[in-house]
Amino acid sequence: MPSSRDTAGRILVALAAILALLRGFAPEVVPMDTLLLIVVGIAYAAVKVDVEDATGFLVLAIAVGVASRREPGWSNAMDEHGHASHAHGVLTHIPYIGEGLTGTLGGLGIFLYAGVAAVSAIWVFKRLKG
Repeated sequence: MPSSRDTAGRILVALAAILALLRGFAPEVVPMDTLLLIVVGIAYAAVKVDVEDATGFLVLAIAVGVASRREPGWSNAMDEHGHASHAHGVLTHIPYIGEGLTGTLGGLGIFLYAGVAAVSAIWVFKRLKG
């Protein structure tokens, strides 16, 4: 039988996946989706990530973040609001669904980077506490 931490972790990952998919394929449907992904990422890290052995989590965050970023040397495209466009990740080259997949990876990157910040803060707090 899974523990309550396992169940909470699965629920948080499912919520992050749903929010990231909506962010990628139906942008602006969920208001404040970035803030929600940050809160879910912090909660996930606090519940599931062992700060003393977080290497796998940190590597995953880096890999997802890099995959969702613009490729070096590409033009600095701007969206209609004058913000840098992140729709030039590596998955953008897939016909029909590439931009949605890149947006989804971007959402997962937000979730994971928020978790990295939480893991870092918890690690520092534990070191200061003694």
